[in-house]
Parts: sequence; C-alpha cells; structure tokens
Amino acid sequence: MARVKTRVMQHIYKYMNKLLPIIILVILTVGCSKRKSELSDFNQLLHTPEYASGFSIKGADGYESFIIYR
Repeated sequence: MARVKTRVMQHIYKYMNKLLPIIILVILTVGCSKRKSELSDFNQLLHTPEYASGFSIKGADGYESFIIYR
C-alpha cells in the first residue's frame, strides 16, 4: 500500500513540475496585460501639499494609480 501512495505522489510531483511554469506564465501575462498609460494622462490634481513645495500629486481618469509630479 505504501508503494502505491509513493508512486501516486511521484506522478503528482512530475505533473506539477510541468504545470507550475505554465501557471506562473499565465498569471504574469494576465497581470501585466493592463493598458498602458502615458504621462499626459495624469492631468487631475489630487493634492498639493500645504507645507512642502516643489511637487504635486496627480491622477488620471480610469486609473487607480497616481504619480508625484514635480
């Protein structure tokens, strides 16, 4: 019985080693395929610091990200 479990585990390990790179590639492809943004897209002023000067924080329509603009 222990031999059967060992063989089953060897087969599972063998197939997981083949599938893991494919799964990682799919995750990276899906995660990195978002639309690209240009610097000119960030034209909404989100915040201008009161006590610091020389920069502002800007956002863009349709994006959750922001940039610190100098």
